[in-house]
Amino acid sequence: MGVYVKKTGDTMTGALAINDTLSVSGVTTLGDTLTVTNDTTLNGALDVSNSTALGETLSVTGATTLSDTLAVTKGTTLKSTLGVTGATTLSSTLTVSGATSLQNTLSVSGAASLASTLGVTGATTLSDTLTVAKDATLEGALSVTGATSLKSTLGVTGATTLSNTLTVNKAATLKSTLGVTGATTLSDTLTVNKAATLKSTLGVTGATTLSDTLTVNKAATLKSTLGVTGATTLSSTLAVTSATTLSSTLDVAGITTLDDDLNVDGIITSANTTASTNKSTGALIVAGGAGIDPSGRKSGADPGCPGSGAGAGCIS
Repeated sequence: MGVYVKKTGDTMTGALAINDTLSVSGVTTLGDTLTVTNDTTLNGALDVSNSTALGETLSVTGATTLSDTLAVTKGTTLKSTLGVTGATTLSSTLTVSGATSLQNTLSVSGAASLASTLGVTGATTLSDTLTVAKDATLEGALSVTGATSLKSTLGVTGATTLSNTLTVNKAATLKSTLGVTGATTLSDTLTVNKAATLKSTLGVTGATTLSDTLTVNKAATLKSTLGVTGATTLSSTLAVTSATTLSSTLDVAGITTLDDDLNVDGIITSANTTASTNKSTGALIVAGGAGIDPSGRKSGADPGCPGSGAGAGCIS
């Protein structure tokens, strides 16, 4: 049996119990709390103009559309996927305790702080500067296709391999050994401010210019000609074990001592004109006898021999 209520409204002061369906064709206004102890099914829209408080779980089996802001004051748990087709704005921290998968671009307009490791399994593209305030550790290769600028020191604790040219525009300082296993090409001047030690051969295929003193502490071996265009000063003995050829004048300012024979194929000319008065004076002083080839002597009768006799200086 149905209950009829006039449109203008009837007032009921006691409890109303309905054991069957309640059908309301018009607008229904409840001036106080609506308490439902069992499930409630709404076949149409539920329009709430004011705040709604749910003391228990809200279960929705179908799609849910919110035409305005969803404000949640406490924690929210989603047991499945959260799908958002439009832009999402978070005014505070987003905390994710489990793994997060982004199947498309992650765009962050402000600063992003990661309190732990950032693990990326695929390629990562940064369209602007990457600033790292502390040490950065790369467990694999660092591949850079464009120019790289380092505004401070590059410290490398392990071996460094460069598969192509290393170009340094300014001075480079090496605080330890520079080891090069292959050929080294310097297209300009090599300046060494301190002593340089070569443990093996120094091979130079072009001309070598030394603007200052060359000091050699041990024996030096030259397998070809030593050409010197300027004056050469030897502060100690010059020892030559093989034949020596001088293509021009040998000018000696001091006394010259020869410990062995002096063989001269040409004419010997002495510019000294000192006269001989005894065996220890004259332009040519010989301690022993002088052997002269007779085929080259001049006799007193020779027009080129002034006077005659041994006393006149000719050989008779």
